[in-house]
Amino acid sequence: MFVDDKSNIKVVIHIKHGKEGRGIKAELALDKIPEDKRADYKPATFELRQITWKMSNDLMREARQKNPMTMMDEVDWISYKEKKLLHVLKGWDAKDAEGKPVPVSPENVMKLHPLIAELVLQQYDKEAYLEEEERKN
Repeated sequence: MFVDDKSNIKVVIHIKHGKEGRGIKAELALDKIPEDKRADYKPATFELRQITWKMSNDLMREARQKNPMTMMDEVDWISYKEKKLLHVLKGWDAKDAEGKPVPVSPENVMKLHPLIAELVLQQYDKEAYLEEEERKN
């Protein structure tokens, strides 16, 4: 019923980079990658904090903008996703070209490849909330 501050969500994404570092392919499940291709993928681990009711409301408030056409407040969902990722991302195992740890910072989070950021948020939501089948029981 209450969010445990010590109960984080771990997301692992298997990432393959294209030639000369251009392009990216990512999978959440290792078993979706053919065995003969698995060596091309490197795991990246993300640690995320769970959102409380207050945090959720604060994120929604921060992402609201006035629509100039209707003059109504609306949620800017792109801003919401950015703020959510910045807020929940607690740690990762990212390293720079020299093998040194890359700190989690707003600047570094915003440098993530869009596919990686989206997958982290999608998997976070899957882990933080019960799937439809689980809710039936």
